[in-house]
Amino acid sequence: MRVRPVLSITLTAVALAFAAVACSDEPAVTAAPTGGTPSGSTGQTGSPSSEPPWGLDTIDMPDDAQAVEATLGAFPEELEGVQRADVSATEVSYGDGSTFVRAIDLAQAQAEGFPSTVPGYLDLLESSGEVQVEDKELNPNAGFVYLVSTSTAQDSPDADARDTFDAAWGASGGAWLFVASASSPEEREALANAFLGAVSAA
Repeated sequence: MRVRPVLSITLTAVALAFAAVACSDEPAVTAAPTGGTPSGSTGQTGSPSSEPPWGLDTIDMPDDAQAVEATLGAFPEELEGVQRADVSATEVSYGDGSTFVRAIDLAQAQAEGFPSTVPGYLDLLESSGEVQVEDKELNPNAGFVYLVSTSTAQDSPDADARDTFDAAWGASGGAWLFVASASSPEEREALANAFLGAVSAA
């Protein structure tokens, strides 16, 4: 699988660490109980919102390697008219691969010297200076935390820079962080909605 920086942050230690951790096709199993209630801070139910976090706080996050792989495998074959390009144990991508959802095993991340919690990773990302934050919930006491942002990516030294629309989310006490990157706000929301549907289908 081609290595791409998570949330399209380029040439920074944070991005390189994210990519190294996220692109392993054999994630360690770090099961943690999800319980019987939504992992979000409100426990609300109902239709996904058009505003962040798009209803992601109403579901239990996949929290072991088997559930993560099943969720990514349940993503639709087509997203906003773009065909699914690849799916692995830790990533599903569309089109040329620049539109994706990736799962990061936080136990593996900790072994690489990075934060072992979802709020810790999001704090690190926010403080990197590489993203423009649109919306966030980073309080570790919230059941569900997220960071919605934009950034600029350059896929190779001779490529034109491009804007990306990104999101990262997870249960505060969860074992996995989920990140998404898209070429438009609408596509980013479609990825979030696809994640919701995939969790239900997995």
